[in-house]
Amino acid sequence: MRRLNHPVEMFLLKDGDHQLVRPYDRLASSQASLDWYRFWLRGEVDADPDKSERVARWRDWARRLR
Repeated sequence: MRRLNHPVEMFLLKDGDHQLVRPYDRLASSQASLDWYRFWLRGEVDADPDKSERVARWRDWARRLR
């Protein structure tokens, strides 16, 4: 995807399996995916300060894609 100049992000969970079974892992993965799609499809940003680094990285990608 990067060779095609498409933004890509990997979300890793410590001690997580490919098949997410723990409730926290499922919630974290779903929230990360939801944040990603909201940013790229709707232009919405979560105001949570813990996510500011991630949002800054996405904004940088968006600037490069213009």
